[in-house]
Amino acid sequence: MATLLSLCANVAKAVGAQTPTAIISSTDQTAQRMFQAIKQECNFLVRRFAWSALRREATITTVASTASYALESDFHRVVDDTAWDNNNHWQMGGSATAQEWQFFKRATATRPVTRRRFRLMWNPSTKTRQIFIDPTPSDVATLYYDYVSNQYCQATGGGALKAEWSVDTDVPLLDDDLIELGVKYRYLRARGLPHASEHQEYRAALLRAIGSDKPARTVDFSGSETRAFQLPDGNFQL
Repeated sequence: MATLLSLCANVAKAVGAQTPTAIISSTDQTAQRMFQAIKQECNFLVRRFAWSALRREATITTVASTASYALESDFHRVVDDTAWDNNNHWQMGGSATAQEWQFFKRATATRPVTRRRFRLMWNPSTKTRQIFIDPTPSDVATLYYDYVSNQYCQATGGGALKAEWSVDTDVPLLDDDLIELGVKYRYLRARGLPHASEHQEYRAALLRAIGSDKPARTVDFSGSETRAFQLPDGNFQL
């Protein structure tokens, strides 16, 4: 299993640099550059795609007269179109834009008040970013949404998940080979060395990894319907 140290050592060998024997505690310039490159790469990958290894499900239990709720400690971003009101079996709208939110809160036009929507906003009271629900809940309800975690590595042996490497034996949750390719081109670029071919190889590998992590649906042009029936969103009984 790849570790922080082995990933950096593999890249060092590939670029002809001195192989580091430690990363976190090392004062060696090569090790420090490798460490910087691997942190940049992993943070980039978290932002780039909603990898299955980073997807989590969050649950909100509403409280009457309470509009805002804390995000998960490892929250990076919501996965689009995954927020659901479990009590009413409806998909929630959002994340609302600033313009939509002002309309929801200020407009006098008649609108459904049972369909919930949400927005991520800064809460001045808690001095944190939180998820706001509209209409403000008047009951106890269970809401769900998927999110992308910022924890891209973990302690070896299935230990604690982490948002940053902290020991040389930490292991990645994302693809080892992809990380190595990304660190390789980033290291060369930081040194001012030619890296165009390495960057091209990395970009191709990144697209393949995304395709493998999220296989495309089969498109049937025959006009046949494989499912027995289809119904729109809503509360239905058969």
